[in-house]
Amino acid sequence: MGKIEKILVKNNLPNRDLHNSRVFVDVAENIHFHYREHRIVFSKDEFLSFAKAITDGAEGLKKLVEKGYKEMNNVDTIIVGGSQSKFLPVKEPTKSKYFDNRIQIEKQKDGQCDIIHIHYRDYRLVMCNKETWDIFCKTIIEAHKNMEEEWKK
Repeated sequence: MGKIEKILVKNNLPNRDLHNSRVFVDVAENIHFHYREHRIVFSKDEFLSFAKAITDGAEGLKKLVEKGYKEMNNVDTIIVGGSQSKFLPVKEPTKSKYFDNRIQIEKQKDGQCDIIHIHYRDYRLVMCNKETWDIFCKTIIEAHKNMEEEWKK
């Protein structure tokens, strides 16, 4: 949860594609965690740390629910799993051995459900239709313009 100073731009997207209503893990050249339109790349050790944080988080959430917790009734963040100080057992938590410095946008081959992949470091965002892509691009352009105006102040 952040502390928003100003919303630079906000737009609505079309409904999600059925293709992006899934959650799974695959093992290829590294480990991929897929959730909706998102894919995060991990090494084996990073993924095991991530999985432990998720498992611990699920157990912590169950305990909070037993005590009466309901979604959206807290304004403060409650850490229920994992660690904010380090990503165990990785020695260099701020550097990925895969795509630490990559930002790349790809058009996928015809016939694929995904038409656009946006890679930002170890994160991939998928778009399956032209309308979503168009709104995304226009939103980024408008946000950039609005931020340029903010920086001039």
